Amino acid sequence: MRVVPRERVTHVSQIPSFYAALLASPAHEGVDLSSIRVIMLGGEPLTASMLDRIKARLPQAGIYSYYGQTEAPYTCVGRVDDGSTPLGSSGRARTGNAVRVTGPHGHRVIDEVGEINLAGPHRMAGYDGLPDRTAEVLRGEWYVGGDLGTLSPDGVLRVLGRREDSILKGGVWTQPAVIEDAACALDGVAEAGAVGTPEGAAEQEVLLAVVPRAGHTLDPSKLAPALADALPAHQRPDRIVVTGELPHTGDASGGPGKLLRRKIRELPGVRG
Repeated sequence: MRVVPRERVTHVSQIPSFYAALLASPAHEGVDLSSIRVIMLGGEPLTASMLDRIKARLPQAGIYSYYGQTEAPYTCVGRVDDGSTPLGSSGRARTGNAVRVTGPHGHRVIDEVGEINLAGPHRMAGYDGLPDRTAEVLRGEWYVGGDLGTLSPDGVLRVLGRREDSILKGGVWTQPAVIEDAACALDGVAEAGAVGTPEGAAEQEVLLAVVPRAGHTLDPSKLAPALADALPAHQRPDRIVVTGELPHTGDASGGPGKLLRRKIRELPGVRG
């Protein structure tokens, strides 16, 4: 809010949680952000409700989703606000880079959930001084970092999330972003985070933590019926807690970094 008006910044690269925090407060209102032309979003899923909120505030900006990891950054990219790339996907591999999805036995799969593999000249050579760790994630020319996704026949990558973030309820795996998207679509919800409890159990319940928008209050007893109408049984929250903020990593921009879902189990009112 200080730098963009002063420097007339045109391109920014952030994560969706940054905008959840920015737009939850009225402090951005009246700030001149009209110079922004391109918004690159990665690091976590971009939900439909968040896309709508960003476009309402910054209608002049093109919004792109990208995917990569520190070890192989910006491998895939696609514009999502104009319909050229399906919302919820990260586009296609950039020229000179490659992406594939492999099944449990390392074979390539299409339109099936598997591990995301990345390759290209941008891929790291290895972890300095950690040959065993390097061997865990490099498979020939491919980097495999623990993210799950699907790849369409025409090369569009859809990232589903980390293996360890998946929630197993009713014998069905669910990525928390699906539940979080439904929660953020409800009136008054600024941000949401979902986890399975107990951690690592063969059968879990869904714990949902929500942050109210500025000037709003949230009642879990009213949110639950709305989510029951929007989600199938295996995705419905078994417990909803309202909190002032969700745990995030720090970010050099001054805003929040990635959502730390594991820390949601440690929020006040959640333990026990």
